[in-house]
Amino acid sequence: MNKKVIHKSGKCIYCGNEKRFSREHYLPECLGKFKGFETLDDRICKECNGHCGRQLEDQFCRAGDIGFLRYGLGIEGKKGSEKVNPFERGSSGSSPLKMKGKPSEQDGEIQLQLVKGSRDGRRVGVDYISQVILHTESGEIHHVLLTKMTEAEELRAKIEELNIGKLKQVNLITPEADRERAEKITAIFPELAEAKWENLPMSGETFTRTEFEVTDKYFRAIAKIGFHYVLKHFPHFRGDEEMFAGIRNFIFNGGPIQDYVTWSNKQIIEQIKNGYCPTTFGHVILARANEHLVWCRLQFFLGPDTVPLVFKVVIAQNKPTLLYDITSGHHFSYYEEVKDGFRGIMDTLNWIHKAPTN
Repeated sequence: MNKKVIHKSGKCIYCGNEKRFSREHYLPECLGKFKGFETLDDRICKECNGHCGRQLEDQFCRAGDIGFLRYGLGIEGKKGSEKVNPFERGSSGSSPLKMKGKPSEQDGEIQLQLVKGSRDGRRVGVDYISQVILHTESGEIHHVLLTKMTEAEELRAKIEELNIGKLKQVNLITPEADRERAEKITAIFPELAEAKWENLPMSGETFTRTEFEVTDKYFRAIAKIGFHYVLKHFPHFRGDEEMFAGIRNFIFNGGPIQDYVTWSNKQIIEQIKNGYCPTTFGHVILARANEHLVWCRLQFFLGPDTVPLVFKVVIAQNKPTLLYDITSGHHFSYYEEVKDGFRGIMDTLNWIHKAPTN
């Protein structure tokens, strides 16, 4: 077997300069290490690769529905990466995930958080997130999270920032393990002497809904995955061709999202269309290039009782210089547990009945 030669330096497809190349994981490392996966090694310089990783993948991995499922399934990224609870902190301009629910003994909704790694089909483990609930005399209710605070004065400043007027009632919600810290922060409220935390139900079921906001970086990261997948699996392209100028600029600098990335519930695998679901979670990437269009479709965390949106990335279009029709597809399937250092395996997607035509 001939071992692939990795070019140590060359022309970067983004900055156009002759530089040392960087090893690029077109499927971000935060999604785990897959057996059979090979990196894109000879197209992108270290500086440009680092820019994309810091600016785009941080939000992709920790925000939105992908951040929610990754955290719920306990998927770890590369060693040494910062561990972030997406319910406590946003990433690269995105807001934290906001899970709201109503445990049986509460009068209204409170904010909750996933227990990391607790996802089991549709069910997930949830826990309380430390917060104070401020009831004003005018009838308004405000929730203030305590996750980033260490001193009572930080809470006082936050309340003054809200400009909410006179308080009628204050309640403390906190897991028992965080009670001491939370009580220290909320010491400015004498009303908390009879805090309700003792009465919170510690087991049972509740329905939740999760709200999130993402920026264009989330979609630019998805565009990067699709574009770099095409460069890896379609040797016809290098990536610095003029036909790819638009997608390169969108990934690196931003632009109108729907010119390049759209999403829908339209499935790309016949079995899923017919109501079947995989028994384990995984990701699907399918790409096609013909005389009219180069595109990629991506689906993240397809799994038991979970059929997520399908993203379509338009990589190039209306370029009649292509005289062939090529397709590539792969499935990145998670193991139930880590095997030989791998979180899952990458396989050729040969269970596609028919590739979409546009």
